[in-house]
Amino acid sequence: MNNIALISAVTIDSGNIALPPGSARELRRADNLTRMAVAAVSRCLGQAGGAAGLAELDRLAICVGHGAGAIETNLAFVESFFAHKDMCGSPTLFSHSVHNTVAGYISRIYGIEGPSMTLTDFAWPFVSALEQAVCLIRAGMAPAALVVGCEGGSRFLQEIAVEMAGRQVVDMSRAMAAAWLVAAPGTLSVQSAGITAVNMTPLACRPEELLLRLSEKYPEIDGDTSVLPWGYALSLNRAANEALHLEKDIHWCASADFGCACVDFQG
Repeated sequence: MNNIALISAVTIDSGNIALPPGSARELRRADNLTRMAVAAVSRCLGQAGGAAGLAELDRLAICVGHGAGAIETNLAFVESFFAHKDMCGSPTLFSHSVHNTVAGYISRIYGIEGPSMTLTDFAWPFVSALEQAVCLIRAGMAPAALVVGCEGGSRFLQEIAVEMAGRQVVDMSRAMAAAWLVAAPGTLSVQSAGITAVNMTPLACRPEELLLRLSEKYPEIDGDTSVLPWGYALSLNRAANEALHLEKDIHWCASADFGCACVDFQG
């Protein structure tokens, strides 16, 4: 089976959000999770700006993956009920508390009319989104796809994690977003790497395993990512860029008590 072409791959954190020009009005009520996801897509498409044929793709797919996602917005929506004495909640907070809000913003801002899917997965949600994008492309449902992973950070989950472990072993308060552009072979005329396989094997586990991630292992990168629930995405993104820019064949794998996830690249 033909490889899927990896065109560009980026990650950002809350310290380097650069929104696309002209999006301020669209995003004026958006939460931090959505803003980060849109900023990641903007940078991803910017890196792929030289890809011939990109502007003509009218069936670009969007595959978003996250775990807790907009949990802080969900909590704010619940609190709005109490603020109004259980009479009503905030319509704005409600509209941003649903899981597919991020995909909706991306679709509207960039005029994307292809398939749109949002997957929730507490293990490796970005890999889940990538797996779905590969399936859509290979099934002929889309010529290319934006793969987006995002976590908004949560003080609430941070407090739960500390209570479970008796100490801080994972930093749930930091936000991140990742975005990749992948396509069917020959769709875009630009340098690319190949994605030859994406495999995930989930295992049953206790809920605290997914929250604390004490058993998780993946290829190390600069800095201590072991305390980050999305450290795997940084590791995977580095592997993708090594395959893309250094033309290296790479087998990336993450494993934990809750399963394993593997992605193979051909440089």
